[in-house]
Amino acid sequence: MKAWADRLERVSRQCLRLGIVGVHVVAETGSTQDAAWLASGGMPGWLVVAGRQTGGRGRLGRAWADTGTQGLALTLTLQAGVVSSVQAGVAVCRAVNESLPEGGTSAGLRWPNDIVERVAGSKMGSEGGRKVAGVLIEVRDGVALVGVGVNVLQQESDFDNGLRPRAVSVRQLGGRCGRLELACRVLRQLDVVFGREAVAIVQEAMTLDTIVGTRRRFMHDGREYAGTVVAISPDGTIDLALDDGGGAELPAATTALVPE
Repeated sequence: MKAWADRLERVSRQCLRLGIVGVHVVAETGSTQDAAWLASGGMPGWLVVAGRQTGGRGRLGRAWADTGTQGLALTLTLQAGVVSSVQAGVAVCRAVNESLPEGGTSAGLRWPNDIVERVAGSKMGSEGGRKVAGVLIEVRDGVALVGVGVNVLQQESDFDNGLRPRAVSVRQLGGRCGRLELACRVLRQLDVVFGREAVAIVQEAMTLDTIVGTRRRFMHDGREYAGTVVAISPDGTIDLALDDGGGAELPAATTALVPE
């Protein structure tokens, strides 16, 4: 893993907006979120990358399935408030798309933190959109832990039967980059996104969006809401036109998208 650390340190020095002061590469860890918190001493500016993550987690306490040494798991510690899920999602989506062949399937954003396959030039409906990557931002004592998980090298047989209809890798979509190169691309794209105006990032997120205009189901406060997604606000609030003719605004922090 020393070669990984050397390369990531070189790239980190080029990403001045991220303010990375330390890089920690581990062969295996339960969660890069927890490993980054420990390695950083609760300070911003640290990057932790794992060769294998055994206990990754997603949003609202969900698990992130990591298939051995074929996926990418990293966490970057930043000052809380300087990064949003929209910024991080756009950056990771850019990195994935940079790794895919032109003219083929591209990646889009599925609210609030998923990067999914997308048919070129069209929105993904409820039948499509296998997940290729995810972003998780947790805040502890003024520090944001920005976690990124990407399916990189997996083939269909590497996913269990329950995941196959819902997960896909960069390799399956035609990409040929390795995990280290993808990690470097994520860092570079985060640095680029951090240098752009917030309104430009929101506009780009809307072009990458895969759920506006589609019928979806959400869980909020113990109740299921079903309807057509009208819009997503910059803070992640869902504007939903309900099937019964009413409307609802669902906050991102406490709302979950029900898988189709």
